[in-house]
Amino acid sequence: MKFIKRLPAIDTMLTFETAARHLSFTRAAIELNLSQSAVSRQVQQLEKRLGVQLFIRRHKELELTHAGQILMRGVAQGVDIIRDSVAQIQSVEGPVVRIHCSLAIASYWLLPGLNEFRSRYPEINIRLISSDGNIDLKHEKIDFLIRYGNTFGYSKDYSLMKLFEEQIFPVASAGYMQGREINSLNELAHEKLIMMNLQNDQVADWTTWLNQAGCEDEHTSAPLIVSNFDLAFRAALSGQGIALMWACLATKDLFSNQQLLRVTDKVVSTDIFEYLIFHNDTLSSPAHKIFYEWLMEYAEHSRQWIKELLQSK
Repeated sequence: MKFIKRLPAIDTMLTFETAARHLSFTRAAIELNLSQSAVSRQVQQLEKRLGVQLFIRRHKELELTHAGQILMRGVAQGVDIIRDSVAQIQSVEGPVVRIHCSLAIASYWLLPGLNEFRSRYPEINIRLISSDGNIDLKHEKIDFLIRYGNTFGYSKDYSLMKLFEEQIFPVASAGYMQGREINSLNELAHEKLIMMNLQNDQVADWTTWLNQAGCEDEHTSAPLIVSNFDLAFRAALSGQGIALMWACLATKDLFSNQQLLRVTDKVVSTDIFEYLIFHNDTLSSPAHKIFYEWLMEYAEHSRQWIKELLQSK
């Protein structure tokens, strides 16, 4: 501690470092927002304290003495270390919100909205994990889980919030529908159909959807079968046929720009929901509460858009 007390004041050392870097009291004063005389005075005090001359003063010019060069190397290294330490502290990861959902929900619903959230709350880090497997929130390092259907096994310590009711309707590209007119479900059944092979969904196939929609014709054309939502939507967008669209995935971009069109006013509702699940303690974190409130607001806007879309046909 006695050694520390013998060191010159840190602000004096920083003034010297700035003056030595610029080799000018005037430019140092501008950087430090001080007067030129204040910079000169601090350097003189440092020289008096150390008992050596640090600068050779010439007309409008400074030159470091040998002692000044030694001190400059040490102070510059110290300043660099301090700057690096401050940068490391400032880059330490802030609050992290971890959310898990299916690939389809992540790609077509959540991810497009996260840009707006990150613009509003840049200090909150988001970790989006997506997979189509069944995830148990109780055994995973996840803060929020968006889950389809089954919510059994969660105690009163967990909150279960309904985000979207499952509503399914047929869509096709404008190019596919050009020159076509589909006036009945029976006619729809014999169009080029695109089907998803989804094991966890009760209405993923056309036969089930047509039956629940009230179609009397039990026969359909041989469908193109794909393994996920993204492939089905890409196939529909490229004009390869008609796909089933889940309302919660129906983004404004797809329909406002008429990339996809509804081909009938029939909608099948299954009374199954997408749920948001989280432990009740999660919202004790300010960052997690902010994300939750934003997510619920975003979901409400999406539900309003879905309502408008389904009333437009």
